[in-house]
Amino acid sequence: MTQIETSAPPKWVAVRLSLFYGALFLVVGIVMPFWPLWLEARGLGAAEIGMVMGVGLLTRVIASPMAAHYADLRGNRQRMMTFLAAGMVGAYLLYGLTWNFWTILPVAMLSACFFPALMPLAESLTVRATYRQKLDYGRIRLWGSVSFVLVVPIGGFILEGRSVELVWWMIVSSAFIVFLATFILPRDDQPKLATTERTRTWSRTQQLMRQKNFLLFLLVAGLIQASHATYYGFATLHWISLGYSKTMTGVLWAEGVIAEIALFAIGNWVIARTGPERLLLLACALGVVRWLVTGDFSSSLRVLFGVQLLHAMTYGAAHLAAMHFIYRTTPAELSGLAQSVYASTSMGVFMGIAMFASGPLYAATGGAAYNWMAGMAAVATVGAVFLLRRAND
Repeated sequence: MTQIETSAPPKWVAVRLSLFYGALFLVVGIVMPFWPLWLEARGLGAAEIGMVMGVGLLTRVIASPMAAHYADLRGNRQRMMTFLAAGMVGAYLLYGLTWNFWTILPVAMLSACFFPALMPLAESLTVRATYRQKLDYGRIRLWGSVSFVLVVPIGGFILEGRSVELVWWMIVSSAFIVFLATFILPRDDQPKLATTERTRTWSRTQQLMRQKNFLLFLLVAGLIQASHATYYGFATLHWISLGYSKTMTGVLWAEGVIAEIALFAIGNWVIARTGPERLLLLACALGVVRWLVTGDFSSSLRVLFGVQLLHAMTYGAAHLAAMHFIYRTTPAELSGLAQSVYASTSMGVFMGIAMFASGPLYAATGGAAYNWMAGMAAVATVGAVFLLRRAND
């Protein structure tokens, strides 16, 4: 049985987890909106940017579950997270030695072995702590979003009129902060699994992957998260091409996450009244609306400000629903692996393929690429209807 410092006061456990999320999302808040600018400055076109980001996402399909499975077997997630954070710092430092697409591509694959694997382990640690010590997952997780909201407009302001080479330095610095933050994580100890227990764990993993509800969940969650591919990869470039400043671009990114914070703050209340499956359905349906409007009305700042609020649903609600769905359907000893399967599927396989496609789509059609993302959200909506029906049977 996993022990998550049950002797420590629950509020102190929550504070330490919140601080780690805050550190982790310093990196996200720089990479997500500004990394494409750095890649463009290295001479990469839209299709090559999509390929670099897609390869990184697909690499995590193998790397993240391997890291999580090893952490489950060894019985110490915290130690694995420290190792991954150190690797992340080293991998991002290597970008300083790159100068074109072919030198960047292998480094992107290497960095994807470390940073993406941190998130599912953090989620597993946090979700289990919230249920064991009666904490509020949303109110812990929102501090990552708060960090994102603060760093994105600040980053845009810093970059205004300056070299985008600063993006790389900002990422390396924030990655080092994540490394330091792993040392304040709550202890997460469990006995190492014996050979017979490892065999039983593998058997349960196979049993989990044969569950139709879980597989349908992976499909729905993967599609709605992958529908963000054009947004994550090219929103900054698209908005700047329309004449918006880097500062305004940062504000638009931050606005969506502020809405996400508001949802996370009442996450337990929302889940208690909707359930994971119904909340996931709502997120998918609103995804269709968001991407259609974003694709057609990006030139209207007023409309863009309004539709950015839907990030609370298309990402925030979908993520919240996924965390609770996984906890309720996954054996405790497989929680880390299950989180990584979800992360590697939704943000690896589905997002990687969508990111590969979004590069040529954006290069060929510009903002109309969002219409294809709306189509993915529509398919996810149909799947979510079936998932809800199966849950109610």
